[in-house]
Amino acid sequence: MIKNASNLITNCSLTGACFSSLCKEMMHFLSALCALSEGFSRQFHFVSLKKNWTEAQRYCREHFTDLVTINNEEDSARLISLAEDNGGSGWIGLYDDVSSWRWSMDNTYLYHDGKAEFTRWWRNQPDSSWSTEHCGLMFHGGIKHYSYYNTYCKYKYAAVM
Repeated sequence: MIKNASNLITNCSLTGACFSSLCKEMMHFLSALCALSEGFSRQFHFVSLKKNWTEAQRYCREHFTDLVTINNEEDSARLISLAEDNGGSGWIGLYDDVSSWRWSMDNTYLYHDGKAEFTRWWRNQPDSSWSTEHCGLMFHGGIKHYSYYNTYCKYKYAAVM
């Protein structure tokens, strides 16, 4: 049994190298943690229940995950395919925290301080109409066209986790 997992995670670099003796002793457990920071292939799920952004995030967290974080074009392509198969638009983990757009899964080991480094914003987005659109949506804007939009968090959409 691991008593102090935070020390183990701290000792795994972003390249996947583990440095502590505990890493070597618990190789199976830590291989997963290290691989996660190195581009572990994640599973995405489209939740068709219509919820506002906060409710969608809560639902995801109650099911041991979070709204989706998209790190690269490969993740984006997988999500587009998932959305096409499930009917379109859905909440993603992007939110506006005043100074920048961030991912709701704010894990510095995985997402570089939570800041959204990879984005697929639609032209002129985010536009933050009157500074009231603070939540990210993956939006189906036509034939094979998916982009991110910022919109009102109170609207009800499906979610991607």
